[in-house]
Amino acid sequence: MSEQDSKWKFLIIADDTPEFSKVLRLASKRAEKVGGSILLLHIIPPADFQHWTSVKDIMEEESMKEAREQVNKHVQEIMKISGLDAETFLQGQLSNDIKQLNTSSVQLNAYCQHQGKILALFWVMKYEDSFLLSFPLDLLETIKPRLQMFVIMSDVTIDDVTSSYLQIGTLDEEYQNAYVINDKLSLIIDDKKNSTNKE
Repeated sequence: MSEQDSKWKFLIIADDTPEFSKVLRLASKRAEKVGGSILLLHIIPPADFQHWTSVKDIMEEESMKEAREQVNKHVQEIMKISGLDAETFLQGQLSNDIKQLNTSSVQLNAYCQHQGKILALFWVMKYEDSFLLSFPLDLLETIKPRLQMFVIMSDVTIDDVTSSYLQIGTLDEEYQNAYVINDKLSLIIDDKKNSTNKE
């Protein structure tokens, strides 16, 4: 048995119950501690239609769509903040000191209302001349318009670049150009165009 096969694997049933997010969070913390991994399973009940093939196909397609939506709730969005005023803009919007961020580390930031209530937690990375914000995909419709509202006259551009980059988390492994989260975890941001060219 290889070392990879001997690692803990935590199987989580992905559904629309409120317990799913809690279990996923706890399992993720446990997997981090023991060097394991997370497997998500969404069960699609078989359609009981032997003769109505077209109806069966539609039901299966709808079930697959539901499964993707459940998993996508826990996919990380990547938002790119660029422009001459990008650093100053983020410095005024987020909780941490953006000026302390370098090109090899991940900075955890809170995005808050003016009363102090946290709206979201971001991983922020410096990428070339821009900044990348990583956060759960289901927060996009809330976060992007709110950030855009405060751009006003600043030289800042906010783009959803999730489809252009891959986010790859690593555990106890070192990779060139990876962003360090802590002494065990790191994050690789890979441009899909570069990946396609390599293939």
